[in-house]
Amino acid sequence: MITATADSEGRINLGKRFANTTFLVEETEDRELRLIPAQAVPPDEAWLFRDEEAHASVMRGLAHAKARQFSSTPPDLKADRELIEKLEAEE
Repeated sequence: MITATADSEGRINLGKRFANTTFLVEETEDRELRLIPAQAVPPDEAWLFRDEEAHASVMRGLAHAKARQFSSTPPDLKADRELIEKLEAEE
């Protein structure tokens, strides 16, 4: 445990070990602060982390790509285009 003093702007220097680290700051009822290292996710990508099935699918795909396991059949671009048009029409 260390002792640190906040400057006139309320900042505390955590040292180089934590340089450029993003934290969640949790304030407890008894005025203690808990710093939790975190990573920010852009709002338009956050859905992926809330959708367990989609996230698992992406992780499987990344693992296959890393292992160089690719599909033996090309994508059906016509069917993909039709699906996109159908989904856009539903919006």
